[in-house]
Amino acid sequence: MSTNIPGSRAWRRLLLALWVGGLTTIDLVETPTRFATKEVERNQIIAIGRRVFAALNRMEVVLGALMLPFLIRKDGQATRMKVLPMWATALWQFAVLQPRMRRAGEGLDYAGSDRSDPRHGQHRRLHLAYVALDGLKLVLGVWAILTDGE
Repeated sequence: MSTNIPGSRAWRRLLLALWVGGLTTIDLVETPTRFATKEVERNQIIAIGRRVFAALNRMEVVLGALMLPFLIRKDGQATRMKVLPMWATALWQFAVLQPRMRRAGEGLDYAGSDRSDPRHGQHRRLHLAYVALDGLKLVLGVWAILTDGE
């Protein structure tokens, strides 16, 4: 496979900007806004969030795959060292973490105050891991954008 792809850096930057922009918008704008909306019940907010994050995660997996040909060039080496861990993280969230969170949260009442079901604690731990991994992807993505081509 030839590593001479015309516009490689521009495509790499575009795909990375879409990825980081989507992650930033959902994590830092949509989610806080959804939870601040008093007209929607908490269980509905969480159900909507599951769908939003599943769609975002699918988008991340696709964008990471689309970036692969643009990371093989020599000028993509610095970016590759950040994007591949981002993509691996998104794949792990998609294949492992999201299904576990869905199973742990199925049938839980998030609006109620009864937290005696041990799945609440399990779901909370999985959710915190998911949030931390999203933070890691954001840091890696911004770093990749700032250092692309160096």
